[in-house]
Amino acid sequence: MRPLILLVDDHPVVRQALRGLLEQGRLEVVGEARDAGEALSRAADLYRDLVVLDVASGHIFVSPGILSADVEVGLTEATGLPV
Repeated sequence: MRPLILLVDDHPVVRQALRGLLEQGRLEVVGEARDAGEALSRAADLYRDLVVLDVASGHIFVSPGILSADVEVGLTEATGLPV
């Protein structure tokens, strides 16, 4: 069974490139999100094994009232998986 992945990045071109690379490696991207709110919502709605986050830029998760640490905690609570 292939690992199922939620891909999170604020740049559509980067998400598209990452999806292509992951799928070439026989991984299945089951969803995408562009920001913190979307990532939390999608993680709660989708069955997946892994969430790939763009945290290097830092600004992706600086949404109104949401910090990167909040996303990590929220993803863990929504999925029961460690981040």
